[in-house]
Amino acid sequence: MITPAIANNIIKFEPSFFDNVCICAPYIPAKSIPGVPIGYFVNEHLLSGNVTSNVIFINNPYETTLSKLEEFISLNKNWDGYGAMAVTIKAGDNAKKFLTCLNDIQIENIFDVFPNPHGTITFEWENKLGEKLSLDIGENNYSYFITYLNKNPKLFDGKDIFSSIREITSEINNMVRE
Repeated sequence: MITPAIANNIIKFEPSFFDNVCICAPYIPAKSIPGVPIGYFVNEHLLSGNVTSNVIFINNPYETTLSKLEEFISLNKNWDGYGAMAVTIKAGDNAKKFLTCLNDIQIENIFDVFPNPHGTITFEWENKLGEKLSLDIGENNYSYFITYLNKNPKLFDGKDIFSSIREITSEINNMVRE
């Protein structure tokens, strides 16, 4: 029987489970000191010598992407050193709301997410063929393009991403299925 013991964001299973594997779950909220990054607690526990086993970090793609979006929203003007606009709260909120419209497979297959110097956020998916879907989300509009291996690219601009969510998620499904 597997019985985990949770301490300082470390889930440790009995020695009979994977030869004493220690699983670190960085998305479990830290309870000790508000404002101190969660990774601090994991690292301090590991560095203290309390864990001598193999370590596996669990990645929660939704939480990881949401955390990145929060970081992008907190960027100030000129965040890139070349005069970039700050990502607005509304653009960030649109990106976060869009993320909640995706299923687990779509989220797990996000190839990259990043801020743009014009104040928007881009999500990218890429398949094994090297085809790419790139979606740019702003305050009041969105655009995406798809590059295909053997077809002309598809380009689309729109005003309300949520009125086109079925079409966009269908395109993402087609991309991650290839």
